[in-house]
Amino acid sequence: MATVTAQQIVDAAGILLHDTDHDRWSEDELLADLNDGEKAIVLLKPDSYVNSTSFQLAAGVYQSIPSGGIQFLSRAAINMGTDGSTLGQSITFAEKDDIDTHNPDWPTDDASATVIAIMFDPKYPKKFLCYPPQPSSNMGYIRWPYSYSPTDIAAIGNTINLDDIYKEPLIQWLLYKSYARDKEDAANQALSDDARNEFYRLLGIKDQKEQTEGP
Repeated sequence: MATVTAQQIVDAAGILLHDTDHDRWSEDELLADLNDGEKAIVLLKPDSYVNSTSFQLAAGVYQSIPSGGIQFLSRAAINMGTDGSTLGQSITFAEKDDIDTHNPDWPTDDASATVIAIMFDPKYPKKFLCYPPQPSSNMGYIRWPYSYSPTDIAAIGNTINLDDIYKEPLIQWLLYKSYARDKEDAANQALSDDARNEFYRLLGIKDQKEQTEGP
C-alpha cells in the first residue's frame, strides 16, 4: 500500500526545478502530470498496478476484462463460484482451433457457471471466450489477475496509487513534462530529454526513441 503522497512528489520535483514555491509550474499542473505519469508507468509496466479480485462473467461465451482493465497478466485463472468468494477448480487455457476441431458446436453446449477452459488471443488483451457458456442468470465469478488504469489522484495531499518504489520515476516524469513545456529554450529541451531517459532507466525500460533510432 502506498504511503508517498502526491505532495511529496510535487515538492521533490519543485526542488529539482528550482521552483519550490511552484510559481512557474503550479501544483495543479504538476498534479495533472503526476496522474498522467502513473498511467504511463502502468502502460509500460502492466504489473505495476494489479487487480486480483474476482469478477463476474457475462452470459454466454463472449467475455471482456472488467471496466478499467488493460490486460491480463498470467494464466492463473480460478473459478470463484456464483458468489465471488467460493474457491473452485482451476481453469485450463485452450486454443480455440483445438476446441473447434473436437467440438464445433461447443458454443451451444449446456451452460454452466463453472468455467472449464478459457480461449484467449494476446492480440485482443481485453477479450476472451469461456467454455462452457455461462448461464443467462447467476453467472459465475473467476479470479484472473489483470492490470488496470489508476484513477486520478483527486487532491495533492492524497497518496499515490502505485507502490512507493515508483516515487523516483514519477519525479523524473514531472521534470520531463515541466521542461517540455518550455522547449523554446534549448537548455530545457536537453533537460526534458535527460529526465525522460532517466524515467525509462529507472523503470528498466529502454527509451522508445532509442529503440527506433538505434542501429
